[in-house]
Amino acid sequence: MLGIWDAEPGLSRRKFLEHSEGIHVLVGRMVVAEDGGEAVTLQAGTAAVLPIGWQEPGKFRNEPKSLVIFTT
Repeated sequence: MLGIWDAEPGLSRRKFLEHSEGIHVLVGRMVVAEDGGEAVTLQAGTAAVLPIGWQEPGKFRNEPKSLVIFTT
């Protein structure tokens, strides 16, 4: 699946228990941190894959105006 996601600044908790997700930030920036992991900042022009089993403990700060989400 391919889509555009418009996010408002704030926190989000997401779990990828059955699928992974590839993201490419188009505008703005976001900080992702897996349970017990180090925070990583993604900004416009960068991409990442959040694998199956990825869980965010409410530390997922959304600041992008939009990004592309690929779900596998």
